[in-house]
Amino acid sequence: MPGCNALVSAQGVVQFSMIVAFVDAFAGRVLFCWLFGVFLGWGAMGFFLGYSLGTYMTAIPVFVYFITGLWKKRTKLL
Repeated sequence: MPGCNALVSAQGVVQFSMIVAFVDAFAGRVLFCWLFGVFLGWGAMGFFLGYSLGTYMTAIPVFVYFITGLWKKRTKLL
């Protein structure tokens, strides 16, 4: 997902980039790791699966940002 986040960072949309990073870290990785590893009782395999699937939480908002064309509407600073 670093490539997806690079698009947002290169556009200078730091607020959106920060929100996406928090969603990736907390809502994605921590929540999924807890869900699969602890709540469902899958142990280490659940943590591995949760950490792997957590990265896709970043792809969803960045994909919407790309598809809607909001990145084209940014004004150039220089």
